[in-house]
Amino acid sequence: MEIDRIPLSQLPNRYGIARSAVYTRLKDLQIEPITEAFSKAFDP
Repeated sequence: MEIDRIPLSQLPNRYGIARSAVYTRLKDLQIEPITEAFSKAFDP
C-alpha cells in the first residue's frame, strides 16, 4: 500500500493553524515526524 507523505511545512497553511499547534497535535496523537531527504514529513 502506498502512503502519501505530507511535508510538515505545508500543514499550518493547509489547516489554518499555527506551526506550534501542528507539533502539539502530532505529539498528542503520538505521531512522530520522519526525516526523508532533508525534509520532515509524517504519514497521515
